[in-house]
Amino acid sequence: MSSSSDKLSERVASATQRLAALKARQLMREMRNAHLAKLRARRDERRQRLQFGGAVFIAQCTDFSPIEIVGLLLDGKERVGVSPTMRLAIRKKGQEWVESASPTSS
Repeated sequence: MSSSSDKLSERVASATQRLAALKARQLMREMRNAHLAKLRARRDERRQRLQFGGAVFIAQCTDFSPIEIVGLLLDGKERVGVSPTMRLAIRKKGQEWVESASPTSS
């Protein structure tokens, strides 16, 4: 009887080790995915900051201070509100400006 209980104990111990290894791999995978998501979010924010900074140059507002630019943006946001029509008009005006200012349009 001792031999069968020893085998059973070995099987339980082996299964416990496999389960621990699987949980460790799962935890590592979750940690890696969380780290990659954090890196993606940082990269996206950096890209967005560069795009907004570039927009200041495209609009030729480089002689404005950062505080003035924030004021301009807040003023425009207050005027437009949540109106999709106003946002469409602003988007169209911006698109026309960018197209006319781009070096390929001549």
